[in-house]
Formats: sequence, structure tokens, C-alpha cells
Amino acid sequence: MRLSIRSQTLSVLILLIVAFSSYAHVYLGPESVKEKLHAHKGEHNPHPGWYSGELDEFGGPDAAGYIFRDSAELDGPTYNWVEMSVLGNELTTLADDDFEGPFALPWSFSYYGDLYYEIYICSNGYIMFGGGNTSFDNQSLPNGTAPNNLIALFWDDLNPASGGTIYYGPDGQGSWVCQFDAVNEYGNGGTITAEIVLSQDGSILLQYQSLANGIDVNGETIGIENALGSVGLMASLDSSPVNYPYNSLAIEFSQLTPDASITGIVTNSDNGDPIEGANVEFGGISGVSGVDGSYSIPEIFAGDYDVHVLADGYFDYRSSSVTVQEGANLFDFTLEPSGMPSGFVGSWTFDDPGNLLTASVGNDLVLSGSHTAIDGPEPGDGAVTIGPGSFYRCYHDIEANGAFGEADWVNQFTIVMDVRIPQSNQWYCFYQTSYTNSNDGDWFANPSGNVGVGDTGYSEYTLIPGEWYRLAVSVNLGVQYNYYLDGQLLHIGGAQALDGRFALYPADDANQVLFFADNNGEDNQIDVARILLFDRNLSGSEMTSLDGYGHEFEGPEFRYMVPFLQTPTPSSLYVCWHSSASTESIVQYGTSSELGSEQSGDFHQFNQDTIWHWAKLTDLSPQTTYYYKVVSDTAQSEVYQFTTQQPDGDDQDHVRFSLYSDPQTIEKHRDVANALREKLVELYGEEFHEDVQLAMLTGDVVNTGSDLSQYQPLFFDNIAEISSNLPVMNAIGNHEAEASTYYHYMQYEDFGGPEGEKYYSFWIGNVLFVSLNTNIQGQTQLDWLEDLLETAQNDDALDWIFVFQHHP
Repeated sequence: MRLSIRSQTLSVLILLIVAFSSYAHVYLGPESVKEKLHAHKGEHNPHPGWYSGELDEFGGPDAAGYIFRDSAELDGPTYNWVEMSVLGNELTTLADDDFEGPFALPWSFSYYGDLYYEIYICSNGYIMFGGGNTSFDNQSLPNGTAPNNLIALFWDDLNPASGGTIYYGPDGQGSWVCQFDAVNEYGNGGTITAEIVLSQDGSILLQYQSLANGIDVNGETIGIENALGSVGLMASLDSSPVNYPYNSLAIEFSQLTPDASITGIVTNSDNGDPIEGANVEFGGISGVSGVDGSYSIPEIFAGDYDVHVLADGYFDYRSSSVTVQEGANLFDFTLEPSGMPSGFVGSWTFDDPGNLLTASVGNDLVLSGSHTAIDGPEPGDGAVTIGPGSFYRCYHDIEANGAFGEADWVNQFTIVMDVRIPQSNQWYCFYQTSYTNSNDGDWFANPSGNVGVGDTGYSEYTLIPGEWYRLAVSVNLGVQYNYYLDGQLLHIGGAQALDGRFALYPADDANQVLFFADNNGEDNQIDVARILLFDRNLSGSEMTSLDGYGHEFEGPEFRYMVPFLQTPTPSSLYVCWHSSASTESIVQYGTSSELGSEQSGDFHQFNQDTIWHWAKLTDLSPQTTYYYKVVSDTAQSEVYQFTTQQPDGDDQDHVRFSLYSDPQTIEKHRDVANALREKLVELYGEEFHEDVQLAMLTGDVVNTGSDLSQYQPLFFDNIAEISSNLPVMNAIGNHEAEASTYYHYMQYEDFGGPEGEKYYSFWIGNVLFVSLNTNIQGQTQLDWLEDLLETAQNDDALDWIFVFQHHP
């Protein structure tokens, strides 16, 4: 069987005969409901898959070095209740599913690498930095969905409006405390009295005085999480541990100092050549190999890690419980060539008529029913015909995975199949997640030849009987479920539920997926020449590299936003945009409309419909016009233009920028932005970006900074015809409220001060731009400003200083 590869990086296919399996195939876990169960008011989210004893009296470190210990440990914290009913401020306005804030802290508090001066108190048992949230449905941590940037004391459906009091403020001993005093659980008489104690050294103490009147202590989340929802640490989730927390318990979270480093080289096992671009992951901490194959992780914590090394064109390397010692560590890795994108775990070619079930990669298939060897799509290729009621049982060995939190099932995978249907007017099924074949199949061609299933919808394109196709489904549940045909996007199936219908049984459970099985006869005779399996969702460009049989068709359209430019320098620029169905982040650019260069970037997943992408273009030439477009999977924007800044200190005739503030509403911002663009075109023509350097705002770009739904209609959509050509920068206002949502959007780290991107400065030519944050009026910012101005005073290349702030 031959499989052609079309790619910039993969030019040949090497088929290796590899069989590997670390899991027994005899245990078949219970067939259970996989839908993620979302709680309703008065109910608890049972979070299927979590069991008593998975969490205990200590844990960590997470990727940021946080650990926790409770008072049951010999070296744990001492329970020492701080009574705030006299010392604290009483919060009387908090309703059910509500939050209040921000409330000033007496000092800056360091949390996951950022400094915070304010806190938000949420009625459902947690506090947050950067904004509040009303979610009552507790989740595992970390979790990419909101709320993020939180400390969960007892995240559950609580209702202070029906009983209890919340106190907050300094305790007079150098700490700040938020105390829930006899606060009711929603819908019953249960009450909790507990508190969060923040200390100046960054430690967090959770104390539980009373859990009374039948409150359910097996339905909550206790833990911490960073602003991105990518790193976090739990002490309790629901009944893990069982009957936890309990009265007079103290739990302390503290951050370790990195005490180890790792270096090494990644090489090709066949010839010893270095592998560039390999991603080496120790837990949540990673490094990428350079052109010489070397990688470095300069800061990590001593301990045991699961290691994953992956690179396109090679089989993944995995190992459990690798011990990192204090000090310097050396770990070299060799990878076996696969000729495929990373994550390649299964290949079945049906080339040997005497051994049709043999795997060239992964485990042999198990046949239920009968099949017959036939000729494949090309001379010398093999294939099979498998008839109604027959199917293949595949033991895939893929561990539970997912984009959000602690997934219980396999939520990320790709299946590729070379298939041919003999006739129309009947159903064909491609895969089935129920290992007992007791459910409806999960991927069909319907009697008209459209590909899909009811939950995802069907493709517009129809399969032609008698022709070979390379069909694929790339799955990242909660983010995307996309169908492909011959390397092209065929149909966008939506996000689909994490741990839901389309998730596979993981390796430590039933460990199976069925090919061509359906429970009610919608699995008619079909020809198959190859099946490939990956343990992750392949991107659009990777799917394109797998090629196919040459069918051309009009693919579906993605929703995407016009690009948003920010953080300009003479040699770099951030290009950002929204999409709704792909996490791939690519900018193609060049000095002509032919483009020619490409830069990959990163993304933040706000929810299943909102993905924010960015890519930093570097090594650009100053004062040069570039053409560019953004690409997410097979979707792409129009080609736009921008012009890079003049060199810092360059004394040219003009530095031009626009300035406005407080757009905050759709109508107002639309009118202002339209008027601005009209004036720019009137003065400088359609290529105004060649004569104007910047659009500057001074805050309140939305009305509520923590409300994601406001950012596109109030801000990004209205400024789109400017921001696609001209960099836009903002000095934060009070309505942004230091919300993590706002900082997810802005890429100011390169310009930031000692407190990160909260305030910043940058040059354009002989002009210094300074953006202050009047929400946090601390000494650290003042000291930074004084040092900045003193340095500027002594710089002969500087002629002008503009300082921007929201509050007068």
C-alpha cells in the first residue's frame, strides 16, 4: 500500500513494522453514559471518572511549582481560625450566583507569576483576580473554560442571599482574609463557615471551621488555577477524597522555588542526526530542540514526571515517572522515523491476504464477522471488503486526553480511512465508540452520499460510488470536530461535548474503537484500503500533507475576524484574530502579494465558539510595507498590508498617531472608528498605514471587562477596518477591570514593566510612548515611571514623550 505525502516537511513515507501495547485487552470497562453532566441549580455535577482517594492530604507541584499540604500532615499547617466578624468589612450586597469587586489588597499579591492589587469575591465559594464570575457549576482545575485565575475555597452552589455573611479585609497581623460565615448551600439547609487567608509571601491558607446542617462535602472543588486555565492544583474534587473537607481543617498552598534544570539532545534513531523542532515535555513544562537537536528547560522542580517527546515525521516517545534530580539533569532522546505527523499510533494496510488484520503500527485488529481480500486503489495495493454486521475491533492504547481539565475519555484523536462505497441509496458506517456495538454509529455516509452524523450535520459534498476517497475526522472535543476528504476540509462539525458521545474509551478502560460497526444495520458492505490512527487532532495543514485521491470541491467557510495588529517595533509585530473551529494559528506574509514567508503562533480558547489567535512576526525590515493573511486550518483571511515602524531614535519628519478613549458602546465606537478611517483615507489615502504609525486608545474599550461577549461587538468589530492595517494599543481603563479576559487579548509582554503587561512603554522613531495603569496606583509603577523618565531625560535620541492614562 502506498500513501503519498504532500508537505513542506514530509516528503517520503517510511512504513515501519512496529507493534506496541502497554495495556491488556481483556478488561472491558462498563458501558456508561459519557455525556458530561452539567449541574442544574440545586444539583451537583457528578464529574464521572473521579473516585475517592485520588486526591489526598498533600499534592503538587503543578507546572508553576505550587504544592499543597493540609493539617493532617506532620509538616502541614496548623489550623488557627481568624475571626473576621469584628475585624473585617461586611459584604451585604451579594446575591445568589453573584460577585462583587474589585476590593483593594493592602499589598501586591504574587499569584502564578503575576502581581495583583485587587480581588473579586464570588458568591459560590471562590475569589478571583482580574474579574469576577457567577458560575455555580464546579469543575476540575486546571480548566480552560471560565472562571479562571481563582482560589476555590469551596466552589459549589452557595447562596449567601438566603443566609450567612461574608467578611473581608486585613486581619491586623499582616494577612488579608475573606470569610464565608454560615453561608447557605443552595436549595437546602447546609451551611459552611470557612475562610481564605492570603499572606504577603504569596502563600494561601484555606481554613474550615464548620460544615454543618447537612451540607454536601462531596460536590465541591478546592484548589487554585492560573489566569489562562492551563495550570492549577486541586486539593479536592467532589468525593475525592471522600468526606473532605471537614471541621477544623487547614489547607496551605505555597510555591516552590525551581531547584533543577534539564538539557539534552533529540536525535534520529536511524542515523543519529539531530532533530530540529522536537517538543520535549516534562509534565506541563517543555522545551523545543534547535537546529542542532539540543533543548533546554532552565527551571523545573525536582521530582517525578511523565515525559512526552514528539516531532513531526517521528513516532512519539513516552515514559512515566522519570526522576528529575536537584541541580543539572541531562536527558537525551532518540525518535524513530514514521514519515507521519506526530501522534501516529495505528496503521492497517490490508496488503497481505494471508494476514489482513496485521498492524504495521499499533495492535492487530480483531475481526467480528467476515471480510474478503480485494485489489486496492493502485496496482500492488491490497484492500478488503467488509460486509453488513461485520466490523473490526481496534485496541488503540490511547490514554485519556482533552483540551480542558482532567478528561476521563479520549477526546483528541484523528482517524483516516481510504474507502470506497459500492452504491448509493444505503447507509455506511465508519466508526463506533461503543465497544459492545450497542449504540448508533458515530460517523456515516448517508444514502445520498453525504458524510457526517446527525449531531454534527452532514457535508454538502456527496461521495460517488465506485471511487476511492481518503476520508478523515480530526477530533478535539470541546473545540472542534472536523471532517476531511482527500486532505481538504469537508465539513465543520462544531465543538461537540468533552467526554461526550464522540469520546473513545481510554487505554486503562475498554481501550477500544470499532471500525464499520453500527447497532441497527446502517453498516452496509464497504471497501477499505487503509486505516490510520493518531492520538491527537491533526491540523488542516497536516491533513493536507496526507493528500488523497485528487477530488476537488468547494469546502465550508470558517467564521473568522479581520486581523488585529498590536505591539509594533521596527522589526516585529503581533498579528491576532478570532476563529471558531480551529486552533491552528498561522500568518503568511511577505513584501509582495505573493507572500512567501510563514509564521506559526499560539491561541487561547475562551470557549467552544471563541478562539483568539496570535503570531509574532520577527526579523522584519524597518519602514517596510508587508502583505499578509491569517490562516486557521483551511480558512484564511483576505490579504492585508501593514508598514513597520522606523528605527528607534530615528529623527524623521513625522510620527503620526490617532487617539481616542471610552468607545464602550457599539454605536459610539462604530461612529468614531468610521470617522477616523474616513479622515485617515482623506489625508493619506487607502495606504494610510505608510504615513501613520499607530492608533492609541486610553481605556474602556468594553463596558465590563470580564464579559467575553462584549469584546467582539463593542471593540474588535468596530475597529476592524483600522486594526487590520494599523497597530492598535490601549491604556487600560476601569471598565476593563483588570479582567483576565482583557489580558488574554492584549500582547503587551514585550513592552511591559515590572508588573508585566499592566503598564508598558515603547518607542516609535524619536518618540517614547508610555501607557500607565490608573487602576493600580502602587509604588512599583511610580518607581518604574521615575526610572523610565530619568533614562529618557539622558537619551539624546529622544525628542518627545507621550504619557497615556485613563483617569485624569
